[in-house]
Amino acid sequence: TDMEELSSGPNYEVMQDIGAVYLVCSNATLLTVLKEMMSDWQVSEVVTETNLANARAHLSARKGKYTFVVVSLADEEDINSTSRLHADLEGHAKHWVLLSPIVYVGRLHKLGAGQQQWTVLSKPVRQRLFNQTLWRLWSGKQLSREEKEDEDQQNTNSGHILLVEDNPTIQHQMRK
Repeated sequence: TDMEELSSGPNYEVMQDIGAVYLVCSNATLLTVLKEMMSDWQVSEVVTETNLANARAHLSARKGKYTFVVVSLADEEDINSTSRLHADLEGHAKHWVLLSPIVYVGRLHKLGAGQQQWTVLSKPVRQRLFNQTLWRLWSGKQLSREEKEDEDQQNTNSGHILLVEDNPTIQHQMRK
């Protein structure tokens, strides 16, 4: 399984009690997949939300409760809303992980440059890379050269495996 592969690697330990995780995604199917990806970890709570506006209210009332906030971005509006949300609620969660269509990854890296305010993964994200990223952030350990190359390969290849996109904004961006 992916968890066995992750925990048997040379630099990994199984995460123990990572705390609470907040998943924000407007796509119900993807939200289910993300929740399933979290099922391998020992978490005290996985809370899901489909609306960024609701996420703001929820996170505001629970400062410091979440170890991870994972936000799946769909378009420019989501990027702008998430950037404002993070700026307003800095410190409300230890780690922010943004899942982004490949066309927005560069912009997100520029927005967060030098601040290490979030980690960006391109969609579709492989479970192994998702697990590696959470483990790295939680443990504070750096990626080995091989793991970094795997992460870079994931971000490079993601644009090549995107076959169908139903979001008109992303379709427009991809035509540019």
